[in-house]
Amino acid sequence: MINSHLHKGKEKHFYRIVAVSCLFLLISVSGCSYVEQVLLRFIDVPEQEEDDDIPEMLSEIDIDPETGVQYYLSEELVQDHPLPDGTSSEMVVIPGGEFIMGLTDEDPMVIQPTGRIRISVNAFLIDQHQVTNKQYRAFLESLDENDRQDMQPDSLSWSRQVGLDWDIYFRGDGYEDHPVVGVSWEQAKAYAEWAGRRLPTEAEWEYAARSGVSGRIYPWDGISTRSPIDGEYLANFAPGGDPSADGYVITSPVGEFPANNFRLYDMAGNVAEWVSDSYSPTFERLKQSRGRQITPSYDDRDEPRRVIRGGSWASPEFYIGVGVREFLNYDQATPEVGFRTAKDAENPQIINRARDEYLLRSQQQIDPNALEPIEPEEEEEEEEDPDDENGDDNGDDENDDS
Repeated sequence: MINSHLHKGKEKHFYRIVAVSCLFLLISVSGCSYVEQVLLRFIDVPEQEEDDDIPEMLSEIDIDPETGVQYYLSEELVQDHPLPDGTSSEMVVIPGGEFIMGLTDEDPMVIQPTGRIRISVNAFLIDQHQVTNKQYRAFLESLDENDRQDMQPDSLSWSRQVGLDWDIYFRGDGYEDHPVVGVSWEQAKAYAEWAGRRLPTEAEWEYAARSGVSGRIYPWDGISTRSPIDGEYLANFAPGGDPSADGYVITSPVGEFPANNFRLYDMAGNVAEWVSDSYSPTFERLKQSRGRQITPSYDDRDEPRRVIRGGSWASPEFYIGVGVREFLNYDQATPEVGFRTAKDAENPQIINRARDEYLLRSQQQIDPNALEPIEPEEEEEEEEDPDDENGDDNGDDENDDS
């Protein structure tokens, strides 16, 4: 599909170019300058056309020089969206697509018996960062006294597990850009509604965490949790059971660790995140709703358990994997769980741009029948002019993002 698009317009000039080449070959042999002048006057040799549907910026490789992360989406798809308190937060436009949802890592203890399922998702927007203490405090200030009390985070769970004073963490200026914790699913949902948004579905969350790439263990390529550039940890978690090994004993400021290919931060570690779905030990519920929804989800009000994803600052390596599922009751809260919000994408131009950028920048096509993305077919090499002894030798670009 990409190759045919990129070769658009070439075929219609093929025969004309061949004919013109033959005429000029005849002229060069005969040495007839008069005929050459006449032909040049009347023959319209078309210039190489540029495809207006594919801006040059879309095909550029966009790699963060500090982290080495190749971004599949441009900065223009990270957009400010207003909040009711007059501030705003960044949301990323995520292109729709298909992927294999579920655990990819080895599971010798059969901790995750869910299996895998092929899922389609519509385009949507999701917060670039986890909701912070400062943002949640603004939500509380907008409520009346009774509602404000109901929406307060659970400071007791924090005090039982963490030595730092709760007021310092939640209300102190030094932690205002850290993720809010101690909020239940109900409280996270209430914040999202206040913001004019919603919680992401479980399928949306995993698709965003994977950057649309099936087969990954983490939000990045490979099996290591360290950067191949500087050896630093790629997320805030507890390597070998030590929460301080990555430089932070508890949470870190949001965005402190490298983003994934979709420019999303902390999709592994820092805090685990509530999603909208009710918990089921298998994907059977999603299979049942898959025929009715492009983005399937499972919402059962009689099921008290709700899904959490991503792992936290206290999690070992296994639990920060993009396919690992956990749950809590909807009214429970812990110092390890926070959230981010999402909303439907409605602008067709932005949706199409996100999809085009993803396909072109990642240099891959999503094949739902495979665990790994399939690279597009190689571009056919153009025939060289036999008279040009210095013709260019264009090598093929290799795609390392599998």
